[in-house]
Amino acid sequence: MAGQQGESERDRGVVERDRVEKDQICEPVCTQGCVHGICTSPNQCKCNFGWVGSNCSVECSCNSHSECKSEKDTGNCLGCLHNTMGDNCEKCISNYVGDPRNGGTCISCFIYCNNHTKNCTEVKGKDHDEYGGLQENQAVCQDCKNNTEGKHCERCKKGYFRLAEEKLHNICRPCMCNGHAFDCDTNSGTRCICKNNTMTKCDKEKSEDCYKNQCSSCKNSYLGEPTDGHQCYSQMDVDSDYCFDPDDRNACGSNYKPLLKGRTLFYAVQPKYLNVNIRITIDVTQGGVDVYFSPDDKTFVVDLNRETWFHEVKLDKSLKFQAMYHEYMQYTRNDVNYYLRKEVAKDTNKFITLEQANTTLNVTDVRFRLVITLPLDVHDLEKSQFYIIIYGRGDINSNTTYGKLFFRQDQPHIDLFVFFSVFFSCFFLFLAICVLIWKIKQTVDAQRSRQQRAREMQHMASRPFAGVLVLVDHDVVLSNPTTRKLRVNKPTARSPQCPEVNLMHQCLREDHFSISPIAIEPTEDGIASVATVVFQLPGGGSTASKVCLGSALTMRMCPGTANLRMTMRRRPSSSLA
Repeated sequence: MAGQQGESERDRGVVERDRVEKDQICEPVCTQGCVHGICTSPNQCKCNFGWVGSNCSVECSCNSHSECKSEKDTGNCLGCLHNTMGDNCEKCISNYVGDPRNGGTCISCFIYCNNHTKNCTEVKGKDHDEYGGLQENQAVCQDCKNNTEGKHCERCKKGYFRLAEEKLHNICRPCMCNGHAFDCDTNSGTRCICKNNTMTKCDKEKSEDCYKNQCSSCKNSYLGEPTDGHQCYSQMDVDSDYCFDPDDRNACGSNYKPLLKGRTLFYAVQPKYLNVNIRITIDVTQGGVDVYFSPDDKTFVVDLNRETWFHEVKLDKSLKFQAMYHEYMQYTRNDVNYYLRKEVAKDTNKFITLEQANTTLNVTDVRFRLVITLPLDVHDLEKSQFYIIIYGRGDINSNTTYGKLFFRQDQPHIDLFVFFSVFFSCFFLFLAICVLIWKIKQTVDAQRSRQQRAREMQHMASRPFAGVLVLVDHDVVLSNPTTRKLRVNKPTARSPQCPEVNLMHQCLREDHFSISPIAIEPTEDGIASVATVVFQLPGGGSTASKVCLGSALTMRMCPGTANLRMTMRRRPSSSLA
């Protein structure tokens, strides 16, 4: 305790000694005084900046920006400071603006122009603004950078925006319209006037991310994702014609508009049938086009050249090309391999079959017809969609192009009208052929019948007949009009070979009348024969025919009938039986 008390007393002694020493220091005294300065030695003043005189009471005529030579020569400024110049430092140096008079300041154009340029020009004016007494029209910024404009580079140019809560020295960004518009609200980035069949979908226009989603959706009946320069594609139907009219692509009348040079058209092919090949036909009637075809809507982007206002079709920068695959260039997108194929349409008709799946095709200078075929066994028609870009080239004499685009799939169903038309046409043709064949058959049969009859008549005319006397009594009907009495040798015993078969073929007996044939024609074997007789029909005078010829088969010949042999003649072997 005694030690600690000793230290405290010693400290108080040191402080007291320092106070006494300070009070004993001498300070200079200036009897005339130093109004704007300090006394540095007896009767010697050190004046503040811009003041002179023995007592620092005379101000230099340099607007507080320079020292002067003496109190008698206050206008002779020794050196202007604070970015001023002039005999009295009354002006700002180059690229600085302000009013340095009466102690005013000069600031750089870079600050005055919100950090967007270092160049500005002074002009005269009367009003004051926020820049330390600077006059409104005292300076105008020139060559504003960062897409700004205005006297202070305080506004964004048309087509650029800066959010209202951002500082004026922030740069102005291009309107985020995804390449489908150029203008937007300069303070919010919204209200893009969307073109190319796009539109903006925002729950609230003042939402935080609305300015980032301008023109990012396709209108109804259009396909694609139109972000970052990609486009919306007009959906095509099977068996429909689409003209090269940028305003109305389905109007194929006589007054449809042409496709101008440097402009583009976009179509999407969506298969309707999954078991039929796709055939896309492009017919150019005037001018020429370049055709871009891809199974992915993000393969190509379209930029607008602000100098020529031509469209520029380019491959997406995200594509990573790897190597050549036969005549294809291979690239990868989302871990899927695609193939790029380039062709030049040199012929009148150009036919291309895409035999490799996921193929991107570029055909330049199409002047007449281009046919692209997609085989169903190569491409997955159930999941795939195909996108076509047509770029107008024009020709030497004109910047316009006329033409049509066709999308075809041979339909598996049959048109009922066509079916029935063809069916009935074939039916009536078949019926006519049948009638014609029937008529021909009738004619042939009639001709054959006539020929057969003629042969029979000729054969009958060649038959041998015996001459007989026939008595026809008109009043008396004879039971046997052609009978005659025949005598034959009386056999001693009946031959077993001559049985009585019938009246015509029985063995003739003596003193009997029997019918006698006028002709007998034996057969080849000599066993039977054909006998021809004449007989009178009953009925008397009421009958149309009185006498008829009749033939009968058969008559078995008896040995020894010599009287009949003289009337029998053998039928020729070539005659009909």
